Amino acid sequence: KFAADITWNDGTVVDGEFVPADGVTTIYKWEPYAASSGGTTYDFQGSILGENHTISGVYISEAAANVGFIGRFRNKANVKDLTFSNCYVSNTSNRVGMVVGVFYQTNCLIENVHLKNCAIFGKYNAGGFVGAPAYSNTKFTFRNCTLDEKTTVTATTTTNAGSFLGSGFYSGSNAKLEITDCVSYATVSATDDT
Repeated sequence: KFAADITWNDGTVVDGEFVPADGVTTIYKWEPYAASSGGTTYDFQGSILGENHTISGVYISEAAANVGFIGRFRNKANVKDLTFSNCYVSNTSNRVGMVVGVFYQTNCLIENVHLKNCAIFGKYNAGGFVGAPAYSNTKFTFRNCTLDEKTTVTATTTTNAGSFLGSGFYSGSNAKLEITDCVSYATVSATDDT
């Protein structure tokens, strides 16, 4: 639960790059919460309550898959009422999103979450909010979420980039994606720069 705004790094995103503020000599990397480390995989299954606060200057640059503020979302995990501003996330592998890299199982939710002047880059399955699902029969809901006109989402191959989700759902009779009262003004592209 957020009790105040947080500035992880003082700076801004300009032309898809994180630029530190004058006088800032060190950029602190955010280590994705719930990811793989030392051969062990961790999943996030709780709630992040932003309380309408802003986190700014998050900087993530990884080679691994499943990269975001939270690496791996599972079964009823949710993020609510939070703004990401001047944040940067990239990986050179699969599944990258500003909020979540990959999600498993059902009933995950992102609600009233906003991206302002953020840059998201991935080799493929690059999403503004979420990189991709991992299995069939997954359910995910976005409600009242926005991406502003300064936010960019880029897949560095010619496949799979999107504002909310980097790639579509796997097949399955119970698979469901719900996007309600959301809008994206972001620039989304997939270019073969590899």
